Amino acid sequence: WLKDGKRLSSHDGRVLRIDSVRKEDKGMYQCFVRNEQESAQGSAELKLGGRFEPPHIKEYFNDNTMQPGVSLHLKCIASGNPTPEINWELDSKRLSSTERLRIGQLITMTGEVVSYLNISSVHTNDGGHYRCVAVSKVGTAEHTAHLNVYGLPFIRPMDKKNIVSGENLFVTCPVAGYPLESITWERDNRQLPINRKQKVFPNGTLIIENVERSSDQATYTCVARNAQGHTAKGNLEVQVMGMLMFYCTFYT
Repeated sequence: WLKDGKRLSSHDGRVLRIDSVRKEDKGMYQCFVRNEQESAQGSAELKLGGRFEPPHIKEYFNDNTMQPGVSLHLKCIASGNPTPEINWELDSKRLSSTERLRIGQLITMTGEVVSYLNISSVHTNDGGHYRCVAVSKVGTAEHTAHLNVYGLPFIRPMDKKNIVSGENLFVTCPVAGYPLESITWERDNRQLPINRKQKVFPNGTLIIENVERSSDQATYTCVARNAQGHTAKGNLEVQVMGMLMFYCTFYT
Protein backbone atom coordinates (compact mmCIF):
# COMPACT_ATOMS: atom_id res chain seq x y z
CA TRP A 1 0.00 0.00 0.00
CA LEU A 2 1.12 3.55 -0.84
CA LYS A 3 -0.29 6.90 0.24
CA ASP A 4 0.58 9.91 -1.91
CA GLY A 5 3.45 7.90 -3.40
CA LYS A 6 4.94 6.80 -0.07
CA ARG A 7 4.80 3.23 1.20
CA LEU A 8 2.68 2.49 4.25
CA SER A 9 4.96 0.09 6.07
CA SER A 10 2.41 -0.60 8.80
CA HIS A 11 -0.25 -1.87 6.36
CA ASP A 12 0.04 -5.19 4.52
CA GLY A 13 -2.65 -7.45 3.12
CA ARG A 14 -5.74 -7.12 1.00
CA VAL A 15 -7.60 -4.75 3.34
CA LEU A 16 -6.46 -1.29 4.41
CA ARG A 17 -8.30 -0.20 7.54
CA ILE A 18 -8.07 3.29 9.04
CA ASP A 19 -9.55 3.75 12.49
CA SER A 20 -10.60 7.22 13.69
CA VAL A 21 -10.00 9.03 10.40
CA ARG A 22 -8.27 12.41 10.77
CA LYS A 23 -7.52 15.30 8.41
CA GLU A 24 -4.03 14.03 7.62
CA ASP A 25 -5.48 10.73 6.33
CA LYS A 26 -6.92 12.33 3.20
CA GLY A 27 -5.01 11.67 -0.01
CA MET A 28 -4.39 9.18 -2.84
CA TYR A 29 -4.06 5.49 -1.86
CA GLN A 30 -2.63 2.79 -4.15
CA CYS A 31 -2.60 -0.99 -3.80
CA PHE A 32 0.05 -3.05 -5.67
CA VAL A 33 -0.13 -6.83 -6.23
CA ARG A 34 2.73 -8.78 -7.80
CA ASN A 35 3.67 -12.35 -8.63
CA GLU A 36 6.48 -13.85 -10.69
CA GLN A 37 4.74 -13.19 -14.02
CA GLU A 38 2.83 -9.92 -13.67
CA SER A 39 1.60 -7.12 -11.43
CA ALA A 40 -1.57 -5.09 -10.99
CA GLN A 41 -2.57 -2.00 -9.11
CA GLY A 42 -5.61 -0.08 -8.01
CA SER A 43 -6.02 3.41 -6.61
CA ALA A 44 -8.58 5.46 -4.75
CA GLU A 45 -8.67 8.96 -3.31
CA LEU A 46 -9.89 9.59 0.20
CA LYS A 47 -11.63 12.96 0.45
CA LEU A 48 -12.82 14.39 3.72
CA GLY A 49 -15.96 16.47 3.75
CA GLY A 50 -17.36 18.40 6.65
CA ARG A 51 -18.86 21.79 7.18
CA PHE A 52 -16.94 25.04 7.30
CA GLU A 53 -16.04 26.24 10.78
CA PRO A 54 -15.18 29.90 11.43
CA PRO A 55 -11.94 30.61 13.33
CA HIS A 56 -11.96 30.13 17.08
CA ILE A 57 -9.28 31.34 19.52
CA LYS A 58 -8.59 28.35 21.80
CA GLU A 59 -5.64 29.67 23.81
CA TYR A 60 -4.58 33.26 24.39
CA PHE A 61 -2.54 35.66 26.54
CA ASN A 62 -3.58 37.91 29.42
CA ASP A 63 -2.95 41.49 30.54
CA ASN A 64 0.56 41.90 31.90
CA THR A 65 2.78 44.48 33.61
CA MET A 66 6.55 44.14 33.37
CA GLN A 67 9.88 45.89 33.73
CA PRO A 68 11.82 46.98 30.62
CA GLY A 69 14.66 44.74 29.49
CA VAL A 70 12.98 41.37 30.05
CA SER A 71 11.69 39.04 27.32
CA LEU A 72 8.06 38.95 26.23
CA HIS A 73 6.38 35.80 24.91
CA LEU A 74 2.79 35.89 23.63
CA LYS A 75 0.96 32.92 22.12
CA CYS A 76 -2.37 32.40 20.36
CA ILE A 77 -3.81 29.05 19.28
CA ALA A 78 -6.70 29.01 16.82
CA SER A 79 -8.76 26.36 15.05
CA GLY A 80 -11.18 26.39 12.14
CA ASN A 81 -12.01 24.87 8.76
CA PRO A 82 -10.36 25.98 6.55
CA THR A 83 -7.26 26.47 8.67
CA PRO A 84 -7.02 30.16 9.63
CA GLU A 85 -4.00 32.45 9.48
CA ILE A 86 -3.03 34.50 12.55
CA ASN A 87 -1.90 38.12 12.34
CA TRP A 88 -0.66 40.35 15.17
CA GLU A 89 -1.44 44.01 15.88
CA LEU A 90 -0.30 46.64 18.37
CA ASP A 91 -2.86 49.39 18.93
CA SER A 92 -4.63 48.35 15.68
CA LYS A 93 -1.45 48.50 13.56
CA ARG A 94 -0.21 45.32 11.86
CA LEU A 95 3.07 43.97 13.23
CA SER A 96 5.84 42.18 11.35
CA SER A 97 9.16 40.68 12.43
CA THR A 98 12.05 43.03 13.25
CA GLU A 99 15.45 42.65 14.89
CA ARG A 100 13.88 42.59 18.37
CA LEU A 101 10.43 41.25 17.52
CA ARG A 102 9.84 37.80 16.06
CA ILE A 103 6.53 36.39 14.83
CA GLY A 104 6.20 32.69 14.03
CA GLN A 105 3.44 30.27 13.13
CA LEU A 106 3.05 26.50 12.84
CA ILE A 107 0.23 24.06 12.19
CA THR A 108 -0.17 21.06 14.49
CA MET A 109 -1.10 17.51 13.44
CA THR A 110 -4.69 18.25 14.51
CA GLY A 111 -4.91 21.29 12.23
CA GLU A 112 -4.65 23.96 14.92
CA VAL A 113 -2.59 27.09 14.24
CA VAL A 114 -0.06 28.09 16.91
CA SER A 115 1.32 31.62 16.54
CA TYR A 116 3.99 33.26 18.69
CA LEU A 117 5.07 36.85 19.22
CA ASN A 118 8.43 37.20 21.00
CA ILE A 119 10.28 40.38 21.96
CA SER A 120 13.85 39.78 23.12
CA SER A 121 14.08 42.86 25.35
CA VAL A 122 10.97 44.98 25.89
CA HIS A 123 11.14 48.77 25.87
CA THR A 124 8.69 51.16 27.47
CA ASN A 125 7.25 52.02 24.06
CA ASP A 126 6.37 48.34 23.48
CA GLY A 127 3.42 48.79 25.83
CA GLY A 128 -0.11 48.93 24.45
CA HIS A 129 -3.00 46.78 23.27
CA TYR A 130 -1.79 43.58 21.57
CA ARG A 131 -4.25 41.70 19.39
CA CYS A 132 -4.02 38.34 17.66
CA VAL A 133 -6.45 37.98 14.74
CA ALA A 134 -7.33 34.58 13.25
CA VAL A 135 -8.64 34.96 9.69
CA SER A 136 -10.05 32.56 7.11
CA LYS A 137 -12.45 32.89 4.19
CA VAL A 138 -15.38 32.00 6.46
CA GLY A 139 -14.77 34.36 9.37
CA THR A 140 -12.55 36.15 11.87
CA ALA A 141 -11.79 35.74 15.57
CA GLU A 142 -9.59 37.94 17.72
CA HIS A 143 -8.26 38.43 21.22
CA THR A 144 -6.84 41.60 22.79
CA ALA A 145 -4.91 42.17 26.02
CA HIS A 146 -2.97 45.12 27.40
CA LEU A 147 0.76 45.18 28.12
CA ASN A 148 2.13 47.75 30.59
CA VAL A 149 5.88 48.40 30.64
CA TYR A 150 7.26 50.61 33.40
CA GLY A 151 8.65 53.90 32.13
CA LEU A 152 7.89 57.48 31.11
CA PRO A 153 4.80 58.35 29.03
CA PHE A 154 5.12 57.67 25.30
CA ILE A 155 2.67 58.11 22.41
CA ARG A 156 3.15 56.37 19.06
CA PRO A 157 2.61 58.41 15.86
CA MET A 158 -0.99 58.48 14.64
CA ASP A 159 -1.98 58.32 10.98
CA LYS A 160 -4.24 60.95 9.47
CA LYS A 161 -7.90 60.09 9.99
CA ASN A 162 -10.30 60.56 7.08
CA ILE A 163 -13.98 60.37 7.96
CA VAL A 164 -17.20 61.09 6.09
CA SER A 165 -19.42 63.89 7.33
CA GLY A 166 -22.23 62.58 9.52
CA GLU A 167 -20.31 59.56 10.82
CA ASN A 168 -18.94 59.10 14.34
CA LEU A 169 -15.21 59.45 15.00
CA PHE A 170 -13.76 56.77 17.26
CA VAL A 171 -10.04 56.76 18.13
CA THR A 172 -7.94 55.46 21.02
CA CYS A 173 -4.64 57.15 21.85
CA PRO A 174 -1.73 54.70 21.23
CA VAL A 175 -0.07 55.39 24.55
CA ALA A 176 2.66 53.52 26.44
CA GLY A 177 4.47 54.03 29.72
CA TYR A 178 3.46 52.94 33.22
CA PRO A 179 2.06 54.03 35.57
CA LEU A 180 0.09 56.91 34.05
CA GLU A 181 -2.01 59.39 35.98
CA SER A 182 -4.15 60.61 33.07
CA ILE A 183 -4.74 60.45 29.31
CA THR A 184 -6.57 63.46 27.89
CA TRP A 185 -7.37 65.02 24.50
CA GLU A 186 -6.98 68.67 23.49
CA ARG A 187 -7.84 70.89 20.56
CA ASP A 188 -6.31 74.34 20.19
CA ASN A 189 -4.89 73.96 23.73
CA ARG A 190 -8.36 73.39 25.17
CA GLN A 191 -9.04 70.14 26.99
CA LEU A 192 -11.93 68.10 25.60
CA PRO A 193 -14.85 67.69 25.84
CA ILE A 194 -15.96 71.20 24.96
CA ASN A 195 -19.41 70.22 23.62
CA ARG A 196 -21.97 67.43 23.89
CA LYS A 197 -20.76 65.68 20.72
CA GLN A 198 -17.39 64.89 22.27
CA LYS A 199 -16.74 62.11 24.76
CA VAL A 200 -13.36 61.33 26.35
CA PHE A 201 -12.72 58.17 28.38
CA PRO A 202 -9.98 57.46 30.95
CA ASN A 203 -8.35 54.83 28.69
CA GLY A 204 -7.60 57.50 26.05
CA THR A 205 -10.58 56.91 23.76
CA LEU A 206 -12.07 59.93 21.99
CA ILE A 207 -15.52 59.83 20.38
CA ILE A 208 -17.01 62.67 18.33
CA GLU A 209 -20.56 62.06 17.17
CA ASN A 210 -21.97 63.20 13.82
CA VAL A 211 -18.79 64.92 12.64
CA GLU A 212 -19.00 68.05 10.50
CA ARG A 213 -16.26 69.67 8.44
CA SER A 214 -16.96 73.18 9.72
CA SER A 215 -16.76 72.29 13.40
CA ASP A 216 -14.76 69.06 13.74
CA GLN A 217 -12.02 69.08 11.07
CA ALA A 218 -8.89 69.95 13.02
CA THR A 219 -5.73 68.65 14.68
CA TYR A 220 -6.36 66.90 17.99
CA THR A 221 -3.67 66.27 20.60
CA CYS A 222 -3.47 63.34 22.99
CA VAL A 223 -1.64 64.10 26.25
CA ALA A 224 -0.38 61.38 28.62
CA ARG A 225 0.87 62.34 32.10
CA ASN A 226 2.37 60.50 35.03
CA ALA A 227 2.29 61.45 38.71
CA GLN A 228 5.75 63.06 38.53
CA GLY A 229 4.60 65.57 35.91
CA HIS A 230 6.25 64.00 32.86
CA THR A 231 4.13 64.26 29.73
CA ALA A 232 4.02 62.94 26.18
CA LYS A 233 1.97 64.39 23.33
CA GLY A 234 0.81 63.04 19.98
CA ASN A 235 -1.15 64.78 17.24
CA LEU A 236 -4.01 63.37 15.18
CA GLU A 237 -5.13 65.18 12.03
CA VAL A 238 -8.82 64.67 11.29
CA GLN A 239 -10.12 65.43 7.81
CA VAL A 240 -13.87 65.42 7.25
CA MET A 241 -15.02 64.57 3.73
CA GLY A 242 -18.34 65.58 2.24
CA MET A 243 -21.08 63.00 2.05
CA LEU A 244 -21.22 61.29 -1.35
CA MET A 245 -24.47 61.74 -3.26
CA PHE A 246 -25.59 59.52 -6.14
CA TYR A 247 -28.24 60.52 -8.66
CA CYS A 248 -29.82 58.02 -11.01
CA THR A 249 -31.85 58.89 -14.09
CA PHE A 250 -34.19 56.37 -15.67
CA TYR A 251 -35.41 56.51 -19.26
CA THR A 252 -38.48 54.70 -20.52
